Amino acid sequence: MMSFEQLVTQWTPKIEKVVRQREGYVTGFDADDLRQELRVVLWRCSKKYDADRVSPRTGKSASFHTYLHQAFMNRLVNLRGRAQRHGAPVTISLERITAVLEQGLLQGSRLERLILEAVAVMPVVSLQAELEVMGLSEEMIAVVMGKIEGLTYAEIGQRHGCGVDRAKEVMGQTRRQLKMVEVEG
Repeated sequence: MMSFEQLVTQWTPKIEKVVRQREGYVTGFDADDLRQELRVVLWRCSKKYDADRVSPRTGKSASFHTYLHQAFMNRLVNLRGRAQRHGAPVTISLERITAVLEQGLLQGSRLERLILEAVAVMPVVSLQAELEVMGLSEEMIAVVMGKIEGLTYAEIGQRHGCGVDRAKEVMGQTRRQLKMVEVEG
């Protein structure tokens, strides 16, 4: 099996071609963001691809190139849909993250530790990917990002078409889920 560096070297021309063709396709993502996303897809595909798997529809197996290309397109469509539903990924300043941590909104959670680790090495952090990895729903991510942006529950509810009570309920569910992730992890 190839190392990740070898995979990236071999497939960089394909990644660059897709980036050139799709730059501007996903709101809020520049060429570097797309490259990063496609490298993640490349890594996942290298782990999941099975040359012996035969399509029930065609009776043939797909080449790795075809499999990878379809995975690239699927990821870009998903990112574009998410950006259209929720706007561009939110980038949060170090000052805002510090203020949220000082308020204790994420106190003792795994997310708090991840933020502190990221803040130690980066002046600006995009948290949505970390929240997704932790298994939070889109609704939960929207509420957490709203709180980090400094919005009130009323403002979060208004932004996402739900009431204040629903926004508070989702934040409570998020806290419980983060505690469960922490216990399991």
